[in-house]
Amino acid sequence: MNTTARKNATALIVLADARHGQTGSAFAVLDRKDRKESTRGPFYICHFKDETETLSAPVYGDSPLFEAAEGWVEKFAYYIQFKGEQSQSYGMQLKLTSARLATEDDRALGYEPERLFEQPRIPPEKALATIEKICTDKIKDEKLLALVENVLARLRTEFLRMPAAQGMHHPFLGGLVEHVRSVTRVAAWLGEHYDHYYGDLNPRIDVGLIVASAVLHDIGKLFELEIQGGGARYTTRGRLIGHIVMGRDVVREAAAQIEGFPEETLLRLEHSILSHHGKQEFGSPVLPSTIEAFILSAADDLDAKINEIVRGFEEHGVDQTGLTSKKVFAFGRTLYRGVITPPDAEADTQVDADAAVDADVEPEVRHEPVPVSEVESDLGE
Repeated sequence: MNTTARKNATALIVLADARHGQTGSAFAVLDRKDRKESTRGPFYICHFKDETETLSAPVYGDSPLFEAAEGWVEKFAYYIQFKGEQSQSYGMQLKLTSARLATEDDRALGYEPERLFEQPRIPPEKALATIEKICTDKIKDEKLLALVENVLARLRTEFLRMPAAQGMHHPFLGGLVEHVRSVTRVAAWLGEHYDHYYGDLNPRIDVGLIVASAVLHDIGKLFELEIQGGGARYTTRGRLIGHIVMGRDVVREAAAQIEGFPEETLLRLEHSILSHHGKQEFGSPVLPSTIEAFILSAADDLDAKINEIVRGFEEHGVDQTGLTSKKVFAFGRTLYRGVITPPDAEADTQVDADAAVDADVEPEVRHEPVPVSEVESDLGE
């Protein structure tokens, strides 16, 4: 930004510090933009979000910013100047006086995109390396392994960057591969646990199929979504068809390229992908009907929910007690966090996140039924 612009810039604040009647400026992400109608004509409600707060900014038809607002794009960062206005109905709002896209040059003014856009907990390349290792270790069917490896190789670039969703769980760049990594690890562990526990099943629980299903369950999101700014938005095909069916199509096309790919394996793999949302009202055209599909659906649902809970605590803050989150949209209720550990004690017990998630603690695989006496011992009876 040039010297004149710097002189004209108002004080840079975080949105949580906006006060009624005071002017300020901030770098914030346009999280959502809604066009509405009133007796005054069309207007926009723009929701700007930084690391501290999300505030709405009405832009009415008679505003000098109205035409510009038509071109503002969700999930991009903006430099905004405003005056705080406290509304009895809507709380603190922003009356915008100017807004423009933020650029790298704005770092001189205090722009830190890494603070505005949620970052993955694990570097995408590292997450993918873990996925590939689990596939190599657990998928014993050579043709099934080849299918998974071929899909990952063809879609690698997109897979490393795509968010897992537009606004629910893992909605940040690199979120999809992080989610898939977690689901794959949990599903593989569950598969081996139950294969150990029910070792007399015939056919055996197919851990390799569970892993392949976990890795590919959301592959259709690479076509359902497209990257926009620091997040994602739905494509037309994504809205009309959805990632579940598109993911099944990816798998079917990949299997057709492998001579002699087993029909039974393809059928069970397709079923796991099609049923992984667990309920038809959640978008799955069929319900889980195999053990492998049940395990995938449970692991996927658990990982998505845990991410939304953690992000609920981080993004929505807590109430005045410090123990309970504000209402989290994904659950429609508040969530109890519990007593927060004092900083000094937390420092003594902090575990390296990367080391923790990379620890490979796997159950011993047993190929015979577990004696009843051993089960009772496990239960402490």
